Amino acid sequence: MFEPSDSVKLEENVSATWSVMRQLFDSADHPVYLKDSHKKVVYVNPVLLSLMDSPLHEVIGHPVESFFPDQQVRHFEEIEINVIETGEPRHFDSQLVFPNGEYVVHRVYIKRVYIEGAAYALGYGFSITDVIIKDALMNEKMAELAMQTRYHSLSEQTSLISHQVNQPLSAINIYTEGALRLCLELPDNCHIKEKLRHAVESIGKQANQVARVIKSFRSLYQRNEQMQEQVDVNELVVVSKSLIQSLADKESVVVNTNLLRALPLVLVDKVQLQQVLLNLVQNAIEAHAVDRKQSTKEKVRWILVSTELSQSGGVRIIVKDNGPGLSKDDARQVFDMYFSSKPNNVGLGLSICQTFVERNGGRIYLNEEYDEGCEFVIELE
Repeated sequence: MFEPSDSVKLEENVSATWSVMRQLFDSADHPVYLKDSHKKVVYVNPVLLSLMDSPLHEVIGHPVESFFPDQQVRHFEEIEINVIETGEPRHFDSQLVFPNGEYVVHRVYIKRVYIEGAAYALGYGFSITDVIIKDALMNEKMAELAMQTRYHSLSEQTSLISHQVNQPLSAINIYTEGALRLCLELPDNCHIKEKLRHAVESIGKQANQVARVIKSFRSLYQRNEQMQEQVDVNELVVVSKSLIQSLADKESVVVNTNLLRALPLVLVDKVQLQQVLLNLVQNAIEAHAVDRKQSTKEKVRWILVSTELSQSGGVRIIVKDNGPGLSKDDARQVFDMYFSSKPNNVGLGLSICQTFVERNGGRIYLNEEYDEGCEFVIELE
């Protein structure tokens, strides 16, 4: 199989004959092509030819642009010409809909090679479509979690404001009713009796109007009913790991799983539980990233997500890492709203996680006896 490392072996003055090189490229399971200095295709391997969905004689000797008339390929061709002229290897990401209808994102590596004295641009691509899709799904999940966080924050703040405002409103109503009774006790010939009664009634009406506004505002952020279903926790862990894998790879963090087979299904809101898992793993990755910048000590950084049976026969999910961990003071308030050990962070993530878990009949806690990093435990019945 033709790998990127193989290109190093292709010195500018290729000693191998074209027939040998062609056999190598024909057997590759990735697209490979050659183009001359006039931007014309002189070779494509079977993998690329199948994507182009055209007979070989219609591809050889023609510019690639003729196969992608409505797509941006001129930029790619400029890179190829630059490689031929300078000899400096380059790479780019191409997002093209091929004539066979397949949408593929390729990372294409370009190198100059000489064949029988002539310079060509050798291109070989590797599909990164799955990576792009996973990144998009991960971004979508993180955006959804952020939206849930903001929504929950508004819900909590609205409840707090309602409580704080409704108390004095209730007092105003009580005093208004008392004042009206006093007005009725005034003699009929009192010239301010009607004016006073009207003023007191107006105060009561305005207080009731404020109460209605508060009630209406609060109803905007009332919690919707959960969509609970029977969930396979192991499957959810595997899917969550695949979604966040690209972020872990970017920060050089190894994410492993240790899943107990034949776990019982749990009745939970699947979306909320997945958001909790993603949040815990993302926090661990970010902690590793910060620690790496601040530490001169090199080590293998890892996160382990495991599942097991709890003592009550339910399901326990454990997310632990070998990161910097938390101080005792931080550990005591880690689930408090607005607390965060990270700078410029609003500190709602773990508070939301706790709310989601408890809303699904479970509990989440930090194992303070674990001293190699952080260990969060979720228990579900």
